[in-house]
Amino acid sequence: MQTFVATTDSIAMMLQTVIALVVIAVFVMAIVSFVRAIRGLLDSEWEEAKKQKSKDSIRFMMLWVIFTIVFLIIFPLFLKQLWVINYEIFTAPNIFARVWQILNYILTLWTQIQNFYWSETIFFSPSNTSTVGSQYTL
Repeated sequence: MQTFVATTDSIAMMLQTVIALVVIAVFVMAIVSFVRAIRGLLDSEWEEAKKQKSKDSIRFMMLWVIFTIVFLIIFPLFLKQLWVINYEIFTAPNIFARVWQILNYILTLWTQIQNFYWSETIFFSPSNTSTVGSQYTL
């Protein structure tokens, strides 16, 4: 049985992954908030209360995005002031590189799930009643 020993680099990579996941979550929530706000504006039928709620939603979305960008700029500077070793790992370009790695992994996983689904799907057509992929009987 192999024992995992946490080193400074592994802990830094874990923290970088957590920060990258938070950045992904904030940007996904910003996109969802923006879509909901636009939909709310279109569905408001020019009622002032509904329009104001949609405008507030857009403001909060912009605040979260700005807060995230400021956090990505200030966090490495804060770590540098504390004399943390390898603080460069937490700079914005490195965090965004990790974000792209995670998103690439998720998209690859999604593609594999879709390929598995389509390889196991039974296709019926009037001229051909054969199956594609594995054949299981219940």
